[in-house]
Amino acid sequence: MFFEKRFLKNLDQIRTRVTVPLRIELWNRRQFDFSTDPSVTVTVPSSAALHWLTHHSRDRDREAIEYPYDVWNDFYSLFLGANMVYSCANYRKNGDTLDAAQSQKLDHILNKLMLKPGETLLDVGCGWGALVIRAAQKYGAIATGITTRDVESRWVGMGAGEFIDRYVFPHGELPHVSLALKEMASAGLEVVDVESLRRHYARTCEAWSNNLEARRPNAKRIAGERRYRIWQIYLAGCAYGFSNGWMNLYQVLCSKAENHELRQPPLTREYMYQSG
Repeated sequence: MFFEKRFLKNLDQIRTRVTVPLRIELWNRRQFDFSTDPSVTVTVPSSAALHWLTHHSRDRDREAIEYPYDVWNDFYSLFLGANMVYSCANYRKNGDTLDAAQSQKLDHILNKLMLKPGETLLDVGCGWGALVIRAAQKYGAIATGITTRDVESRWVGMGAGEFIDRYVFPHGELPHVSLALKEMASAGLEVVDVESLRRHYARTCEAWSNNLEARRPNAKRIAGERRYRIWQIYLAGCAYGFSNGWMNLYQVLCSKAENHELRQPPLTREYMYQSG
């Protein structure tokens, strides 16, 4: 209910202060009209607002990746946390701060990989580099991070809501976990572990939303009123959606056939939650 109230509050503020050309129908069928064009309609979130994206090219994907980051780093530093980790955090207990949870997330990934000194790690979509820095400094790995992929890709997945697709992450996709597992198997990879992080992402988005709200004047100065409102709707809406189970996030560990160590991990998952 808290996230729904914040979501609706931000919609009302957009309606009175900013021109955003769209109509929005919420999950409870409430509608808001911001558009002079009756053909522009967005449903958030609803299966009717999901679509299949099938056309990809390097230029199109690069443009789509660059769009959400086309603001100054100062904007993201307002809400991401000290290490600029733009990913789901890992909360071990209720009192964990965002920064602590993000450090735990990095260790969780690297422990799950059983990364050892001298091994090589490639982080595709490394953002501001927190994972590769952690891997090199704490685990002694040879870490490489890239932010834009220049490889052949035939991923086809189910799109995010049209609001996110149009205003936050153009051409973004949320493929169902079954599709991801199918593609991994087709590529000859063995799935070793699948973990749902839905509740963790709900808390992460809540923390980001709170941080952005607390720094509202700076956010508006850096990114402008319109972009600030769009991101507040996005973060609060995602927190609400994840907390209510409308969408999920999975961390999948897989292995090549020749990687015998990962194919035969310890008998329990306790090793994944070591401090590093």
